Amino acid sequence: MKARTDTLTRRRLFLGAGSMASVLVLAACGAMPVATTAPTTEEETEAKAEEKTEMMETPVINIDEYFTETDGRHAPYLNTLKQAEEALNVKFNVIPGEYSGIWDRRKTAFAAGEADVDISMNQVNWVFFGGFNGMFIDHIPLMQRDKVDITRYYPADIKAWSWAGKLYAIPTQSGGELVLFNKQYFDEAGLNYPGGDWTYDDMIDMCQKVHKPDDNRWAVRIGQNSLFYMASTFMLNFGGEELSEDGNRVLYGEDPKSHAGAQFNVDLHLKHEFTPPSEVVSELLAGRSGIGILELGHIAMEFTGVFRYNASPQHLG
Repeated sequence: MKARTDTLTRRRLFLGAGSMASVLVLAACGAMPVATTAPTTEEETEAKAEEKTEMMETPVINIDEYFTETDGRHAPYLNTLKQAEEALNVKFNVIPGEYSGIWDRRKTAFAAGEADVDISMNQVNWVFFGGFNGMFIDHIPLMQRDKVDITRYYPADIKAWSWAGKLYAIPTQSGGELVLFNKQYFDEAGLNYPGGDWTYDDMIDMCQKVHKPDDNRWAVRIGQNSLFYMASTFMLNFGGEELSEDGNRVLYGEDPKSHAGAQFNVDLHLKHEFTPPSEVVSELLAGRSGIGILELGHIAMEFTGVFRYNASPQHLG
């Protein structure tokens, strides 16, 4: 996060938790002892020297906690931080928080001219707003300074976090989209499990056979249903285009095939009503975090990010 005035903290908000470049850069921002001119004994002098050396050798980096303990990603996340501490001789001070509130916390802190953490996780649908408004720094110069080879990253990931030649986050994981489905409900309906050759027509047929809203069971839920994530899949699968090759021009607004994919997505929700209303989802979850209504038995299929594959098994068995 850029300092708003010269009097503000030197800390920067780095997007892309756990990356080598981010950690090393922030190490210089660790707490340093304050010098004093008061007389001290020899023992006090030695103690202060040891304390200063220890603090210089083990910088403290504040990092947000993105996942609740019930989330399948919680333990691997903490394990990653532990390995980074050992490898880089740093100490992470984990700031707990709820996933749903992190972005609001980032914007509020920025508006106040502060940064409550040194490193934060990011989402693709946050990065442009933050980058355009000066919240995030460009990581390219830092990677060049520390001789981090950018070609070791998947080009698609670098492109996703970049705009106009600036890299607003460092990717630490790569994912994609998947479909989770409840085998029990498919068995009950006498359906074959979805395979690599199924079509959207097949999907509609399956939805009709597993959809039982009167029993609090819906056919499908589309997770992360925005243009940055799942909504794009429908457009692309209908042969539509979204952006120009350089990423500087929007195409989907005038592309009939993209419109058809978007319409299919909308129809799942409004025409066929195969998806549970948001207020019903909230009621069924009853405030629980790190778990979805798929695990609770309320949907037959979920189109979502691959991260849910890690979150679901501990509940599904």
